[in-house]
Amino acid sequence: MWNPERCDLCGECLESCLYLGYDLERAKKEMQLLISGEHSEVLDRCITCSACNTYCYKGARPFDLIVHRMDEEGSQFKKGSATALLEVFCFNLARNFVRKTKKDAPWMSICCMEYFQPHLFWDSKLFEGLNIAGGGDYFCVNGMIHGRQDTAVFENMQGYIDQLNKLPTDEIILFHDECYAPFFSYAKDMKLETNFKPIHLLEWLIEVVKDNYKDVKKLGVRCAISLPCSVRASGPDRHIWIEELFDLLGVELVERKYDRKNQICCGAVAGLGGGASEDLAENQRFSQEIREKNVNDAKNFGADHMMFLCPFCYAALAYDNKAAGIMPVMAADLVRMSLYGEKPTEYVTALEKGWIV
Repeated sequence: MWNPERCDLCGECLESCLYLGYDLERAKKEMQLLISGEHSEVLDRCITCSACNTYCYKGARPFDLIVHRMDEEGSQFKKGSATALLEVFCFNLARNFVRKTKKDAPWMSICCMEYFQPHLFWDSKLFEGLNIAGGGDYFCVNGMIHGRQDTAVFENMQGYIDQLNKLPTDEIILFHDECYAPFFSYAKDMKLETNFKPIHLLEWLIEVVKDNYKDVKKLGVRCAISLPCSVRASGPDRHIWIEELFDLLGVELVERKYDRKNQICCGAVAGLGGGASEDLAENQRFSQEIREKNVNDAKNFGADHMMFLCPFCYAALAYDNKAAGIMPVMAADLVRMSLYGEKPTEYVTALEKGWIV
């Protein structure tokens, strides 16, 4: 949550933003407006990537202030397509199900991600034998910040935890990074109790590879990573797990300009209503600019693959990656390719869904 006592109005959080283009004085001015409750241009232009939280070394969490002010003010994009997409997709389209295999088998929550690749969790050897729960009942609601509202997150987080608490297990693997992040942000701030330990997908993949290391076929690819906004919600550094997994699989991690603290967004929310204009076409152009920076940067540093932890990010960048000669893959795909010789999954792309042009 926003920690006003830690903010000294230095302005560095907004000056460092890759999308606003503010100098330090402008950044200080806009921050003062946000804190005082007045309207700031930031509320119209923020693409909700939450990077400003990582730029603030004092731990004030300015993004939490921004998203709360957008919700409070009723930002011009609050009822726009980003919010509508999340509500329709997560609560109406994603079917609820619980697949039980064996009593002592690990449990995985896949949120609403079956919608992106309906056959992945049923046809791959990687997921054989897992107990899996998914659908709107298991939607973490953390993603509603991209709909420019935090009220929905606070109102629905208890229900998310309650659903997971009902599963008969003391550990749950979270397929989507966005589902893992709340345990170090919203759920933690709300002091919600769990009767299970959240396990990140990468943690589980590493153990799977170690347990089957004799079957590993080194992939020999150069892979950039495009991490979701949720990694900024604190918790363990995902790069530590990524580096260990890549080493096990024979994957070279491509270090590039838009990486780690300087990582760039996938551009999805920018194109769906969080941009510099009320005009959708202008936002689409802004989204394309972000996507091109991301993909070209990976290409310029020699990547032939790009790995994602979020199917939304994959959907936004897959077409552009392929056009640049870069193979888009989810983290699970790399393990499937190495252990079982399976091909990378063709996920639904944002271009196919008409989310971007």
